[in-house]
Amino acid sequence: MWPGRWHDVLFHTLNTVFFVLFALCCVYPFYYILINSVSDPLQVTKGVYLWPEGFNLTVYREMLSQKTISVSFWVSSARAVVGTILTVFSCAFSPTC
Repeated sequence: MWPGRWHDVLFHTLNTVFFVLFALCCVYPFYYILINSVSDPLQVTKGVYLWPEGFNLTVYREMLSQKTISVSFWVSSARAVVGTILTVFSCAFSPTC
């Protein structure tokens, strides 16, 4: 055992704990939205925090039955493709990019 060994172990342990908690804080809001979207609306008003309750997909069926969802998909796709092409060409011909 060399000097400072326990400092390294303590640092790595605290560092790991910190980043695991940070990752959970970043991921949980997206998980919360997902479990609320697949839970029964009456159960959501009571509070759903960890597991979905009363599983149903009516919200997704209603959303996908809208006529505007396909237009939104194509607009988003076109913007992504055009933006990528413009960025690649502008960086390819620019000496500072």
